[in-house]
Amino acid sequence: MKYCLRLSFWGFFSFFLTLSSLSQIQALDVSWEGYFRTRANSNYNLDMDRDSTPQMRNFTDMRFRLNPSFFISDKVRIRSSLNFFDGVLGQNPRLQSSYNNPALTNNRLIDPSETNTVVGVASSPEGMTDSADLTPIMLRRVWGEFDTPYGTLKVGRMPNHFGLGIFANAGDSPDQEMGSSRDRILFDTSFGPYYVRPGLGWLVEGALDRGRDDFLEYFFIFGRKTEIQDIGFYLSFNQQNRSTDALGAEGLDIKTAYWAFDFYFQNQFDAVNLSTEVVLLSGKYVNKNILALNAAARAEFKFGGDRWKLLLEPGYSSGSSESDLADGDLKTYAFSRDYDVSLIVFEEALPGGINTQSSNGTPTAGATAPHSGAISNAFYGRLKLSYDATSYFKPSINIIVPMAAKIPTGAGSRFYGVEYDLITDWPFMKYWSAQLALGHFIPSGFYNGVSRSHSVLVMRGGVTAQF
Repeated sequence: MKYCLRLSFWGFFSFFLTLSSLSQIQALDVSWEGYFRTRANSNYNLDMDRDSTPQMRNFTDMRFRLNPSFFISDKVRIRSSLNFFDGVLGQNPRLQSSYNNPALTNNRLIDPSETNTVVGVASSPEGMTDSADLTPIMLRRVWGEFDTPYGTLKVGRMPNHFGLGIFANAGDSPDQEMGSSRDRILFDTSFGPYYVRPGLGWLVEGALDRGRDDFLEYFFIFGRKTEIQDIGFYLSFNQQNRSTDALGAEGLDIKTAYWAFDFYFQNQFDAVNLSTEVVLLSGKYVNKNILALNAAARAEFKFGGDRWKLLLEPGYSSGSSESDLADGDLKTYAFSRDYDVSLIVFEEALPGGINTQSSNGTPTAGATAPHSGAISNAFYGRLKLSYDATSYFKPSINIIVPMAAKIPTGAGSRFYGVEYDLITDWPFMKYWSAQLALGHFIPSGFYNGVSRSHSVLVMRGGVTAQF
């Protein structure tokens, strides 16, 4: 039984339909943008083992991304996004000792199978495969845009982004990894400063000859945007009646039907740019009752002739306790994996208490990873101070203090610890820049079950070309 992503069908249908009419077109305009990124990475003691020889992992990754757009006419466009040689260089990352990935089990996913990319997975993100599985060219997105007198119709696999990006994040920056894409049919129109975007999307496409295993999203986005203000609301209803097993047979009746309410507000004042996003999810997910809340707010100041920049940010993601899971309730829905606030916490897979439970409530014998790439079960405060010393040297310091919203069994306390990141950007040419960063996480009482004082270090240096 063949499987098909409905987005790919619509995207390639639009693409080939356009090509079939090229004989009537005298000229085809093409534009592109993208970037090249290569980085060296060194991770020290990510598992926070109390052993006298902490583990180290060193590797280099590379990505060349190209986003070409084909302008068939003044009203018809085909847009796309491709990755070239996206992954870790070498058959295996160099290890100085055996490395046990603490993200093999975790306490943050909604899906008990721990394979659902809708909420983020603990496995390797896009762009972190090794050379053995490296695909020379990967088509990430392709969609068609057709202008009408009343707005623009978009069909295909397209980026999905809204607000700050805590729920839907396109992840198109060179320092991001995943990127949210959706197979969609979307109509985009505006009336003065007001915009309206209704549509239908597929989060997961099951067997081609069945519809009950499709994971559908019905959404409606509307808001008002001016030069200094943006107020938006993203309402979606997500539904899947049955799953599909690995052999293509119809799976279990999973009873998934939930609402997502996403509100975004941004306003530029004289001295500060304020923005906030709040996401509420309610309904049924994988036969469990879900009621989760995520929120983040930012205050961005500029002073000293705009050479100094200060970012203050609080954030919150509700947590699920063991009693919640036992009662069939889920109260955790992770932020988008591309909403980054630090180099280590909520970014790397860090272990939890030795008795914490997996996402389906099963006790685990070893350390689990409550955080492996996304903010969840936490409230945090963040401060980032940047200074443009010269046009080619821009240092910054990022400090984050996170705590657990709910304390799982086996965790020592609510306090995760403190992390500070020292980051230097070197834009030495118009399109080229370099970066050298050091992240240091000092764990606290939450990790007493697996570490008593062992710090975590991450060093990263690389070069980026944007065009």
